[in-house]
Amino acid sequence: MTPTAKKEFFPNLDGVRGMAALCVVIWHTEIHKVLYGFQQYLNLDTGYIGVSIFLVLSGFLITYLLLQEREVKKSIDYKSFYLRRVLRIWPLYFLVLFVGYFIYPANLSFPTLLYCIFFMPNIAFVLHMLPYIIDPIWTIGVEEQFYLIQPHLLRVKKPRNILWLFLGLFALIYLLKVLSAILPQTPAVLLLKDCLYFFRVENLVLGSLAALLYYNEKHQIFSTGFSIKLLFHKYVQVLAYLMFASYLFLKPAHPALMNKELFSVVVTLLILNLANTETSILSLQNRVMSYMGKISYGFYLLHKFPLFLVLFLAKKYGQGLPALPLNIIIYILILGSSVLLASLSYTYYETYFLKLKARFADWSR
Repeated sequence: MTPTAKKEFFPNLDGVRGMAALCVVIWHTEIHKVLYGFQQYLNLDTGYIGVSIFLVLSGFLITYLLLQEREVKKSIDYKSFYLRRVLRIWPLYFLVLFVGYFIYPANLSFPTLLYCIFFMPNIAFVLHMLPYIIDPIWTIGVEEQFYLIQPHLLRVKKPRNILWLFLGLFALIYLLKVLSAILPQTPAVLLLKDCLYFFRVENLVLGSLAALLYYNEKHQIFSTGFSIKLLFHKYVQVLAYLMFASYLFLKPAHPALMNKELFSVVVTLLILNLANTETSILSLQNRVMSYMGKISYGFYLLHKFPLFLVLFLAKKYGQGLPALPLNIIIYILILGSSVLLASLSYTYYETYFLKLKARFADWSR
């Protein structure tokens, strides 16, 4: 790779990001319908699926781009990295926090506000302190905390040792999960179990591992003694999609079908294949999916504002309608208004900061 090499673009992954956000919106619509007295129609764990995809994808992209920067420049500009993260994440994050505290009656306590200001909304979420209206921000806390550590693992000189670091981190997380399940269920152990369940650091680590192996497969920055080409075989992809579908549609009726750790591995395998467009059996490259990927951050963080408004109006004015047509109307209004709000946010608010972010993005020069 030459010093003028360009960042690699993964066109399928924009669509993946949009689908992940849609999964979360569907989940929140279903669980909050119950609060307003409406019947649940989709008993699917789309929330867990969406967040898993988000976090694996985040770990994959951040790690891959940092590896590419490291190889091209022989170092990583950590200052620029964190400035890019700040300009992408903070503006909308703090806007949601501001609206939730000062404008929308979210009943956000001052201690919770402090947790969120210092990027610990996941702590507030586990402690049941985060109001429903802004609780999607909890995953931002998980990512921001991971970014404090993950990029610095790439300071290790030998890429092969980076692989062992990520594997060791994943093993440590899994060991803690096992211990939290078998130890006496004291309050401290129960809190640890909740943190391990909700923080989902293993998803970020799996994404990072996938990025390292994928990058090595393309550029051979270290010797592993094995190739991951088999993972791109069409039959392996078909199996992974079938496992994904079985978790989505069959697990609600058969809880023992697949544990969440195995599902995280399946998601990682699918993202790995979707990143490799030359062999992927599924293409998400179209205008709709690309646009949904572009506005996915706003779609994810902002959707609860129109969601609660639509459910309030449906409760007030839609009681005489049959259940099925009413649910269809609810979904159309929630999805339509969420897309509209995310589009406005992206066009008139986020884009300003994205232009500033671009100044720190072109490390290839």
